[in-house]
Amino acid sequence: MVLSLPYIIAATCAGTLIEWYDFYVYLFLQSTVAAQFYNGTESATTIIWLATYAIGFIVRPIGALLFGYLGDIYGRKVTFMASLLMMGLATTLCGCLPTKDQIGSAAGIILIILRILQGLAIGGEYGAAVAYIAEHAPANKKGAYTCVLQVMATFGLSLALASCLIFRAVLSAGDWSTFGWRFPFLLSFLLIAISLYARSKLLESPVFAQAKEDGEIAPSRFTKSAFKPANIWTILVAIIGTCMGQGVLAQVSQAYPLTFITGLGVPLVPAYTILLVPCLLACPFFALFGYLSDKYGRKIFLVTGVTLAAILTYPCYLGIYSFRPFENNKPSSPYRDAYSPAGMSFCIWILVMCAAISYGPLAAYLSELFPTNIRFTGTAACYHIGVGALGGITGVIAVSVTSATGNIYGGLFYPIAVCSVCAVFGFVFLPETNGRNLNTMEDSKIQAETSAIPEKLAA
Repeated sequence: MVLSLPYIIAATCAGTLIEWYDFYVYLFLQSTVAAQFYNGTESATTIIWLATYAIGFIVRPIGALLFGYLGDIYGRKVTFMASLLMMGLATTLCGCLPTKDQIGSAAGIILIILRILQGLAIGGEYGAAVAYIAEHAPANKKGAYTCVLQVMATFGLSLALASCLIFRAVLSAGDWSTFGWRFPFLLSFLLIAISLYARSKLLESPVFAQAKEDGEIAPSRFTKSAFKPANIWTILVAIIGTCMGQGVLAQVSQAYPLTFITGLGVPLVPAYTILLVPCLLACPFFALFGYLSDKYGRKIFLVTGVTLAAILTYPCYLGIYSFRPFENNKPSSPYRDAYSPAGMSFCIWILVMCAAISYGPLAAYLSELFPTNIRFTGTAACYHIGVGALGGITGVIAVSVTSATGNIYGGLFYPIAVCSVCAVFGFVFLPETNGRNLNTMEDSKIQAETSAIPEKLAA
């Protein structure tokens, strides 16, 4: 059976969407659920909850290496089927988990284990999906086709927000805190089942199948290629020059704002809406910038997004703060006269747009950095070390610094510093990959631009 390219992309992206939904729904239930699993003050339970959230990011590189090896040896399809099933089971179990009042501290420990499983699963999902779509797409349209996958992270986040918002709105506060918070987790079971069915019809990617037929796919060839110095330098350059900037930018634009605005006294339901609207409005732009990267190159967008984020993060958070609810209904600034959710959303939208500029072309860029026999592993390693581990700790650092210093902007130093480093390093060292044909790429040709990086750094 020959499947159309739109079906292939839709089935692949549907699974990625659900995995991101599963991953983010945990974060957005923080204010409701943290105290049901961990003891301490509100600030302490928030930090613990965000640390547990960050664990899922920290273990993602392990999942990337594990699933990456399997995907580069045994194929893309079987790997992202396994990662999807793992994620779905872990999320569903989160919705069934007893609280600390029922089983004590074991509840928090089990939750951490489930977060680890989620992190391992998403570590396997992204690299497989990127490689699979890129290896199906026409040579001159990698950005246009893989950018659909890039939209899924923000759309999955938006779906998680919408799910929490709907269930919270239709349930009373008591029902929501007692059992209603479980529904967004349990919804994952249905979504995963639909996605597994759609993916079960997919065949192996033609580029991988051809490489396997040509004898290029084997454990010995994988090891030789993966540990080649030029490939290792390529991974390091991609992490420092783009991926870690993407990670902190994603968190500071689409995740941390919820913690920040609820800390300013915005009620939970309006806070969900304030974050949901800019994320949804920005979704088409992730696709747009991926499409434009086919015409104008990947590097210009990768560097521009993090550069703008380094410049605009602090002013945008100043704006969010200026539109906060008044204390005792009295304005604290002569420059405004009303609490403005729309103003908050606009400030967040600016940051999400910065993320769209650089994140839209990222999948195409990473897929073009590596030959077929290590494409899954190389892509996944770059993404999950940079975007996952280094980006995922943003919320913990931000809340911890804010709590320690009493400065609500103190936690922004980390994302601003990381984006600044990425902007400079990326401008100098990132190679341009647009136009590379994945069907004919050879290991030596791919690494030509990065093999001289050690000498550049020494100079």
